[in-house]
Amino acid sequence: MLNFLKQTKHPKDIKTLRSDLLDFIKTQLKKAESGEGENIRGLQLYINCNPQDKFLYEGAVYSNEEERFKEDVQKI
Repeated sequence: MLNFLKQTKHPKDIKTLRSDLLDFIKTQLKKAESGEGENIRGLQLYINCNPQDKFLYEGAVYSNEEERFKEDVQKI
C-alpha cells in the first residue's frame, strides 16, 4: 500500500487532487512497467481517506462516472 499524500496535509480542491492522483499513478506505473505499460490489463484503486475529505476524492475519481476516470488513466 502506498501513501501518496504523505507530503500534503489536506487536499485543496478536486482538480488538484485528480491531477495529483494521475501523476502518482503514472509514476508508479513507470516503476512497474519501465514506462511502457502495455502488459497492464487492469488497475484497482482503493482510497482510504478521512470522512470529511470523502466528497473530494469521489469527485476527483468521478465516482458516479467510472468510465471517465478510466479514460483519464488510459491517457497516461
